[in-house]
Amino acid sequence: MGSDQGYFLLYGWPLVLSEDFNDIAVAKEKFGGRNPSCARISAFNDFLNDCALIDLGFKGHPFTWRNNRVGSDAMMECLDKAYANIEGRGAFPQAMVFHDSAIGSDHCPIRLNLEEPLKIYRPFRFESMWTVEEDCEGIVKANWASEGGNSNISRVVQKLVRCKRDLQAWHKGKFSKMKDQIATLKCKIEAIQGGHYSLASKIEEEDLTAKLNKLWEQEEMYWHQRSRLNYLKFGDRHSRFFHITATQRRQRNLILRLKNDKEEWINSPRVSDLLLDGGRLWDEEKIDSLFPWEVGIAIKSTPISWSGGEDKLTWQKPNAKVTLKRALGFHGEFLAATCSQINVPALRDDNGSVVEINHGRIRVSSALAAEAWAIRIAVSMALAGGKKDAMIESDCQPLVNMLQPKSVLKNWTIQAFLDDIFSFSANSNFVFSWCNRQANRCANWIACNSRLGVGFPLAPCNLPDELRSLIRLDL
Repeated sequence: MGSDQGYFLLYGWPLVLSEDFNDIAVAKEKFGGRNPSCARISAFNDFLNDCALIDLGFKGHPFTWRNNRVGSDAMMECLDKAYANIEGRGAFPQAMVFHDSAIGSDHCPIRLNLEEPLKIYRPFRFESMWTVEEDCEGIVKANWASEGGNSNISRVVQKLVRCKRDLQAWHKGKFSKMKDQIATLKCKIEAIQGGHYSLASKIEEEDLTAKLNKLWEQEEMYWHQRSRLNYLKFGDRHSRFFHITATQRRQRNLILRLKNDKEEWINSPRVSDLLLDGGRLWDEEKIDSLFPWEVGIAIKSTPISWSGGEDKLTWQKPNAKVTLKRALGFHGEFLAATCSQINVPALRDDNGSVVEINHGRIRVSSALAAEAWAIRIAVSMALAGGKKDAMIESDCQPLVNMLQPKSVLKNWTIQAFLDDIFSFSANSNFVFSWCNRQANRCANWIACNSRLGVGFPLAPCNLPDELRSLIRLDL
């Protein structure tokens, strides 16, 4: 890298590099010929890391150079690329690289487009940052208590639609100017710290600092959710990193053209016309086999729709893991903020003695899902204890029926739990049995004490006497 580019990196100026680097960053960027040199790949990646450069990606053919030979002598590589530092990516969030056709050269030209692409409708998504506001829970409860609709499924849909509408209106009024609010709070804190310091100003500064920290946390949660880096935890205030990651993902997932059934490329903005004119691709027999009758009717009567941009273009038939909350934009954060169950799976030996006990609070949408979660934990406990022959009992008859060998019964609301249970027990001899349990004293004891903030050890030898006696009665 020359001295000019070095100044850009040294002073944090925006930098975008688009040229023939004559190196590849990963082995898949080469086709044919000898295996790529691991040393050269490593050196090139060290260069990118040292300069903090981000690959802008591309649209088009994956290789930019070819040796114009055929057969076993043919070789192609992606040597021409475009990179930017974090400041450059932030300055040009819409930057997109295109690989054009190679004419009269062994390299194809690469084109850097800085124009903003076509605006695309973005579906509703429940925001993680809403969960730290008390108003959010109030809006959800108010809409969930409302009535309407002639059937169970229509009532649920209407409640979710109203909840979506009210949450969007509340978000627009409260969070639309988050950056301005952060800047205002910073100015106020700076003014207090630069003036006469008194008890009143100290109290005011602490109040403003608490508000600023809350806004920072919400901003971080906002960009964290869009970056899809779920393995990272909050706490470093690095919303800028999440913002750049989200920008990269949006550009990578953006669909600008599709090939129709006549092998013709359809370019934007006619991509949406191709999708909407393509007809319904749902397999109605598959829907009838996966979903209850009432839900299947609702799915098959739903108008064809599409969404794009942030979450890439999705247009597919539903499968066993589809849930109503996902279809309507309410992901796990919504359920985590509204529903909660407590379960106590226990493991006992042939003599009936309790060998191991577990307990926990899970946020789910129904009692059936909570019971499925408990059985999943019970299977994990048995396998962890080296038990491959075990009988797992439950007082939930519908769930036990679904877990029987060769059962064709399905429930799309708990399909993820069922898949885990079947996967865990594939190489074991587990029998799932129904038991008529008249009381659930143990779970009631756990629930009451959890609300009071009381915990207890998991080792059976250290359990409180009261809980030990309740376990014997329940089992």
